[in-house]
Amino acid sequence: MVALTVHDLRTLDGLHGDGAALAMKLVVGVAESLDAANLIDVSSAHITGCFYNGQPSLDFAEKLATAKARVSVPTTLNSTAPPACLFNNGCSELLSRRYPPSSAECLDGARLMHLYTVLGCRPTFTCAPYELPTVPKLGEQIAWAESNAVMYANSVLGARTNKYGEFIDISAAITGRVPNFGLHRDENRFGSLLVEVVGAPEDRFELQVWCNLLGLAVGRSAQDRIPVLLGMPKATSSNSLRHFGAAASVVSGLAMFHAVGLTPEAASCEEALGGLKPEERISIDAKQISSLRSQLLGDRSAPLTAVCLGTPHMSLAEFQEVIELLDGRKVSGNVRLIITTNRHTLGKLRDEKLENLITECGAEIIVDTCSYIPGMLDETPGLMMSNSSKWAFRAPNTLKVNACLGTTRECIESAVRGRISLDQYAWG
Repeated sequence: MVALTVHDLRTLDGLHGDGAALAMKLVVGVAESLDAANLIDVSSAHITGCFYNGQPSLDFAEKLATAKARVSVPTTLNSTAPPACLFNNGCSELLSRRYPPSSAECLDGARLMHLYTVLGCRPTFTCAPYELPTVPKLGEQIAWAESNAVMYANSVLGARTNKYGEFIDISAAITGRVPNFGLHRDENRFGSLLVEVVGAPEDRFELQVWCNLLGLAVGRSAQDRIPVLLGMPKATSSNSLRHFGAAASVVSGLAMFHAVGLTPEAASCEEALGGLKPEERISIDAKQISSLRSQLLGDRSAPLTAVCLGTPHMSLAEFQEVIELLDGRKVSGNVRLIITTNRHTLGKLRDEKLENLITECGAEIIVDTCSYIPGMLDETPGLMMSNSSKWAFRAPNTLKVNACLGTTRECIESAVRGRISLDQYAWG
């Protein structure tokens, strides 16, 4: 039996409105199914329910809005599918042929985006809420959805959240309450798999892509065990760590990792492991990373048709790197250079007069969505390239396309030259 406060019980009884009562019923039901002893407060939420997944997703949001439900904590919205966001932003010419403007994916998807703002959510539409001005602090209890966002929050920020999926995410935002279980609790945040990182890259190698590949390797080995990384380069940035987490979560159920000396709950191995011995100890070396990379090169005999950056959404620092790499050069007329980001980062680009330095080179900047989701590039012929292993891993399945992984420099050089351009020296 879940112990409920007087406020919880009053909410269940409808004293705070029918919408809040429905949300509390869902939160309590989840708590009971998990044998959680009680509910706890959260200070913020991040929602994936704004992604159109058919009529039930729209019906649920309509029901909450009709019942006057409103979020009770600051709440951000995740990126959505291209049909809805491109239609909503007046870019229907970018839609793939399978999604005409009259389709449910466009009309109902756009309606769903609107309904979540009616519920009081901020129209951020980003898979990288940690790039927004206000982020949770160490130890803060939150209710976030989206795999890479959850990984970053738990691991790099040291906030506390489980993976909250559709319906339960908005219910947590409305009630401000979640079940007290999983990664909300001290005892569940210690690592149990020790990963020795051997042969970290030299300066010549792009650390971000190396972290992408390392994430795939660790995710496959860890599955649902929290890994503790020992031997990560001191130069590893929070941006590289987010790419590690995004890659690891795409091949596993991971929601957290520790990197000794880099993440806030891992000043030492002992702290990250909770003073216990690891269940298993493995090592990942340069040979394994190289092998993984070779699996993500695609069919390079095919012509290059698109280069896709921004999975997760591009940060301002990443845009500045792209500007330096482009150096005023034009993207080849045979290639689309597509960069996905969020509205906040695009606003900063415009404030700093940087947007034109990218778009005048022929790049397309698209907000509110991700390019590996069906709707924009479905079944595009030829070869498509990305600097994200999450994109290169998922796109062949979600879009039925031929994908190649490269560094950011390789991606930009390829986009400008109009053909795959790999740096053999960097990859050794």
